[in-house]
Amino acid sequence: MKKMQLRWSKTLLRSVIIVGVLICFGCSVLNSEKDKPAPFSSKNATVKRTIDVDKAVAARVMAGSAYLESGDFERAHRHLDRALELDPNSSQAHGAIALLYRFEGDVENEEKHYSEALKLDPKNSSVRHNYGSFLCGVGRFDEAAEAFRQVVADYRYERRGQSYENLGRCLLKQDKTLEAEKAFGHAYRLNKNLPRTVLALAVIYYDLGRNQDSHRLLRHFETIAQTTPESLWLGIRLERIFGDLDALASYEIALKNMYPGSNEYAMYNRSSDHLQ
Repeated sequence: MKKMQLRWSKTLLRSVIIVGVLICFGCSVLNSEKDKPAPFSSKNATVKRTIDVDKAVAARVMAGSAYLESGDFERAHRHLDRALELDPNSSQAHGAIALLYRFEGDVENEEKHYSEALKLDPKNSSVRHNYGSFLCGVGRFDEAAEAFRQVVADYRYERRGQSYENLGRCLLKQDKTLEAEKAFGHAYRLNKNLPRTVLALAVIYYDLGRNQDSHRLLRHFETIAQTTPESLWLGIRLERIFGDLDALASYEIALKNMYPGSNEYAMYNRSSDHLQ
């Protein structure tokens, strides 16, 4: 009997050991599968490299733009050139370095990089806005107006007000006053605190005989910006109509003392001689 019990005990022990080994083996297999790294994927690696390059380019463009704004053209060039080395197909990098060439007075390279930026990304409204300013500055008014019209049609672009303003200024250079008025009107509705838009509308309204509207906008301009020869000269002409002699004298003194060499002061002198 004792021999049978002993034999049974040994058999049970062997079974427990075998089961234990199997269980532990199973755990080992499961844990090794769980901890096993994901298989290498060239596609994943490519995506990661693309993301890393995009981040590096964005950082370089941001740094270059900051140096450009501070007037450090050498460092701006260093960062923007590096951005284009990292990604020659970056529309933002081409657009940023085009601005740098504007500050350096390199018209040829400025246009070259604007064109390249827009070829790479025709929907880049920020670059197209700057390109429109370039075109207007070199006297290509029709092309500039078309560029700005494309930009203002992009309702996602955050600076549509400034684009309408630039469109208006470009149209004024072509003596298209009524079209310019509409453009400035759109700009004013989008942003009532654009000084150049407010003053431009005030001058246009004066020229059109809308003196009350002109006077109202001039007052508003004086709350959001420093006086200019143009604003003082407009104030003089309006107060000659409305008859506020104190305001008229203030405008005259300011124009004489602050901007004696301006075209507006010369026009004021000629008009004063005529009034006498």
